[in-house]
Amino acid sequence: DTLHVIDTDPSSLSAGGWLEDTSKVDKYVMSEEAYASRENTYRKFKESKLAADPSWTLKRELAERASRRGAGQQETGAEGAARLPLHGDGDASHVSAGSRCRVEGDRRGVVRFVGPCEGLPAGTWVGVEYDEPVGKGDGSVKGVSYFECRDKYGGFVRPGMVTCGEFPPVDDFAFSDQDEL
Repeated sequence: DTLHVIDTDPSSLSAGGWLEDTSKVDKYVMSEEAYASRENTYRKFKESKLAADPSWTLKRELAERASRRGAGQQETGAEGAARLPLHGDGDASHVSAGSRCRVEGDRRGVVRFVGPCEGLPAGTWVGVEYDEPVGKGDGSVKGVSYFECRDKYGGFVRPGMVTCGEFPPVDDFAFSDQDEL
């Protein structure tokens, strides 16, 4: 199905083609000399790879890296660490199973699991059973169950997104002191 919209407002940006015609947008342009003087550019990376193996291609390189990660192999050294960051992997000492918590976005629930999860990127994960159906699953990842809960009530997040403390379930029907009776 397709929805076709025609903008009839003469003062809108789209009427003059500003949203489609990229030639009207100023772009940053770097001189060849400035780019050549930089370290860690794709051009220098490609030249070093081709010098080592004249049949090297980026497509093959990406496929090899994906297969290494898929086989559970970790690259070692500073170069490997720079290429495979543990995005969002933080200190989980403030998180413990059974604690009430709030996850970024004001989702509340109970911590049910803390640790690595097979099938997710490397690092520590926090399994949360939410009070409301705001999750993405039932406490399992790719067929491996880490905790049990109803479908859409479970989720796995990085420790940095979790705050443990006194976070009672939100009652949308509770009266506040300022409500009229």
